[in-house]
Amino acid sequence: MVRPDGLAVISSGLKFPGSIGLQLPFVETSGIYMFDFNKPWNNVTEFQFDPKYDQSVLRPHGIALYENPTNGKVSLFVVNHKPDHDAIEVFDVDFVNVRLVFKKAFIHPLIYNINDISPTGENSFYATIDRYSTTERGKYWEMFGFLSWGRVIHVDGNDVKVVLNGLNYANGVAVTKDNRYVYVTEFVGKSLNAYEIQDDKSLREIRKMNLMTHVDVINIDHETGDVWIGAQPLLHRAFTVEKAPLGASQVIRVVYDPKTNSEPIVNEVFSDNGMILLFSSSAAHWKGKLLIGSVFERLVYCEIVTPYTAADIKDVWTV
Repeated sequence: MVRPDGLAVISSGLKFPGSIGLQLPFVETSGIYMFDFNKPWNNVTEFQFDPKYDQSVLRPHGIALYENPTNGKVSLFVVNHKPDHDAIEVFDVDFVNVRLVFKKAFIHPLIYNINDISPTGENSFYATIDRYSTTERGKYWEMFGFLSWGRVIHVDGNDVKVVLNGLNYANGVAVTKDNRYVYVTEFVGKSLNAYEIQDDKSLREIRKMNLMTHVDVINIDHETGDVWIGAQPLLHRAFTVEKAPLGASQVIRVVYDPKTNSEPIVNEVFSDNGMILLFSSSAAHWKGKLLIGSVFERLVYCEIVTPYTAADIKDVWTV
């Protein structure tokens, strides 16, 4: 998640409590970090939490930033898989002192199996429920049975409702800058879906794009509106990581205008067999620079040395 000024916020230390099959052997501690695209040589800086916040129960997954258009204050929304329940936690962000102050938490029976989040206001957001099942065995069979039971919920204060059903492992979610459209990835379904937000906050599908890879977190470029996605073409290797620790990584860029429902233009910007990065999960682009996150371990910074425009890639891959 990157701001227009080049400051990026990163979550680390994802832990799925009791997950069958998918274990994260490299995870030791959980935290939230800041990366400055303007000074990439400085590496990352860990955010310090308000002493009143119990960081021992922090198990972050999806994160998103929201800037109040009136006063400019920035809030960080965090999907936290606590040991006994999921919560959406909101923090005030102090980028100067690299500090997070806990503000509030959203807890509700429909806030469970949350994967990602995208705020539309200080008290409202869309979030993905990747699987419907609540038992670990049920979630396992739902995923590998290719059951399209994933959901999207909308939260506005105390009002929580399901606005979308029938997704094959709902993963990333991102609202456009004008709050008119929503992108959602289906991780097992290998698709990027575009929706128009209706007056009642329900979602009307505009286009479903088959990207032919397991698409994960979505980041929208602040300048161009292009969609950048971390992806994993060989999902099965995530479940044999200790035996064969080579999980291929991809970064996919989608040039698409939901207002006109233009023909999407898709290209692969980054590809690796797992020697550099193990299972890429996200990609944040800022002025020709790219920060790529992974499911298991590393964070990779790189620069796009060959500039290109949408016109340059029209014949590469359309969906």
